[in-house]
Amino acid sequence: MRSPYFNRSEELLHFHEWLEHFAPAYSDPALERDQVLSHLPMLENQVSKLNYYQNQLLKQAELFLVVEDLKSDSPELHFRKLETFDALGLDSHYQSLYKKSLRELETAKMLDPELPDLLARLLRLNLAHTEGFKRDISPELQAASDALDIAYLIRRSRFSLAMETYARVFNARYKYQIDLELLLQALESNRPAHPLLEIYFHALRLIKDTTNSTSYQALKQILKDFKDRLPEDDLRDLYRHLINYCTRQINVLDDSSFHREVLDINKYLLAEGLLLEEGVLAPWRYSNIVTAGLKAGSTDWTFDFIKKQKDFLPEAYQENLYKYNLGHYYFATNQLDKAQTILNQVELNDLLLSISTRNLLAKVYFLQGETELLLQFLENYRIYIYRQESISDPIREKVKNFIAYLRKIADPRPPFKEYLRELAEELEAEEAVLEKNWLKEVVSPSL
Repeated sequence: MRSPYFNRSEELLHFHEWLEHFAPAYSDPALERDQVLSHLPMLENQVSKLNYYQNQLLKQAELFLVVEDLKSDSPELHFRKLETFDALGLDSHYQSLYKKSLRELETAKMLDPELPDLLARLLRLNLAHTEGFKRDISPELQAASDALDIAYLIRRSRFSLAMETYARVFNARYKYQIDLELLLQALESNRPAHPLLEIYFHALRLIKDTTNSTSYQALKQILKDFKDRLPEDDLRDLYRHLINYCTRQINVLDDSSFHREVLDINKYLLAEGLLLEEGVLAPWRYSNIVTAGLKAGSTDWTFDFIKKQKDFLPEAYQENLYKYNLGHYYFATNQLDKAQTILNQVELNDLLLSISTRNLLAKVYFLQGETELLLQFLENYRIYIYRQESISDPIREKVKNFIAYLRKIADPRPPFKEYLRELAEELEAEEAVLEKNWLKEVVSPSL
């Protein structure tokens, strides 16, 4: 406020100095509008003048934030200086800063996806600068064009990857101006030019071709090779795509070997300090890792994980998720009494957790031979699902079918073997049902 460059109003400076007496709380009754108007003669008891000075102070604060942000953003500050040097014809200053900026971008160790954009911008700026001095073939034009192509392909790939992920997770539909197949062709022909092009080529191929094990293995190896050069957030996102690929192999192709892959990836992330985000373990990831560990047969490691990682969950989820996953562990290790006890302690206030817990309890009751208890439990479960307005239709259908099939298996009609054989055939053809593999397992011994 005391800088004549930013503020040339003595009245505004006096207004600011008067306000400083009330910092930092600014809660004094003297700051009520009527009190301010009566205490400051410069306002002449006019609300319009008070509003004017308040508005001017706000503009000064906004300007301060912009300047501070610009000072902290070294590349942007360099660009602004280069533009200024170019406009003023200060070529020696321009050349010195341009060479320094170019060297920093070209020798940067980190594979930050933003850096190719900055390099392309710098080379475009230099192209415009050199055009005023040359009347011949311009190598700067080729350099700027190449950098622009690389930057565009990287940015386009990141957007496409995000769009494909959202499309699968949320069943969203996005329109492509450039077909994904064309983007993959461009990436394939240009991937030697930059490691990020290689990374996004394989990541997008995994989405385009859900059985492409070559790209899966290649991406997994590349991420390990460049783990020290990729920003942590980008590294986590790319590993998430690997896990999503494994999940599709499990859910769509029924390839249970990928449970081991999911577990191994998460073990690696845990060892590298990449599993937590801002010191917190995502609730869904905690449960997914437990499932992968149990399915892969690593029960001891999984039990240890459940215990040790509990405290990294968001506080609101800790107890409930801990009890659910401990119950899952007890179920998987055939400690059914312990599973029943701990699962009945889970508070069923989250829809998806409630469904998962009820499914486990139903399986426990079935395996314990508690037929009457199971049938009553399934009826209550059916009513619960019926009353849930927020549940999506596909999930509702899968839960309803799980309840219906388990009820039929638990309480078959005579002739029993023929009835169960028909039920097994019907179940084999059914796609919309939760716990399908488990249902197939428990119906088979009854035949």
